[in-house]
Amino acid sequence: MTIKSDLQIRTLPSRAVDELIECFHRSFADYSLPFPSDRAYWQGRFDKARYRGDLSAGVYEGDQLVAFAWQGRDEWEGQQAVFNTGTGVLPSHRGLALVDQMYDFLLPRFRANDVSLCTLEVLQDNARAIRVYERIGFKISASYISYGGAVSGIDHGFRKIESSLEELSDLMLTRQENYSWDFCAAGISKVDHYDYYQVLDDHDQVIAYYIHNPKNHRIAQVESYGANLKVIMEQIATWHSELHIVNVNEAHGDRRAAMEAVGMKIGVTQYQMSMAI
Repeated sequence: MTIKSDLQIRTLPSRAVDELIECFHRSFADYSLPFPSDRAYWQGRFDKARYRGDLSAGVYEGDQLVAFAWQGRDEWEGQQAVFNTGTGVLPSHRGLALVDQMYDFLLPRFRANDVSLCTLEVLQDNARAIRVYERIGFKISASYISYGGAVSGIDHGFRKIESSLEELSDLMLTRQENYSWDFCAAGISKVDHYDYYQVLDDHDQVIAYYIHNPKNHRIAQVESYGANLKVIMEQIATWHSELHIVNVNEAHGDRRAAMEAVGMKIGVTQYQMSMAI
């Protein structure tokens, strides 16, 4: 698809090749958030997002990638959906409505693949991006808060045992609405850097589970089945000195209170935006 002079929109490679990573870093060089450069990190991020190169778009100037819209595909909220796992435009090419034009290119492909919902996450303070997505047709559908930092807990006499994704699968089936795209069961199953735990009470009954990345201290999921979530977080905080959790739905006051009870501080805030097609 030709859009302006020698700019051309094409689908993207199926793997996290160097040109995609380089374009991402150049697109966000003027942002305050740090991003890793390690290729393995990016491949893990793409896998977790269920990335589909054939449903993603890039704007090329000759052989140089100057803008991109990475998309993952899966079932979401009962529909076949695509998730925008990353969109960027080089500073030199901003102001050309390239994001709008990439979606013009992608929407017929989405429909041809039986996709009925587009969704994404955007920083709440990124007013420029929010305006662009609203212009395309997205609307805010959820508000997310991330938490993190040093924690202090209370020992309630519970213990944890190592588990696995397979062992937790039945417990996880009923609670996935609490998690965003990358941290739902489908996303977690695509990567291998998590530790899985069941939490047992003093009668050896399973009362909770949590999924933890020891490298970045991030809790991907935590659910309570036999105790208040605040009590579970107090216990978990005795086993870890630092914890982080991404995208707690702002509407879930009990989950927010549980994170704050152990000393975790508010970090990044995002909107989920959605568009039916």
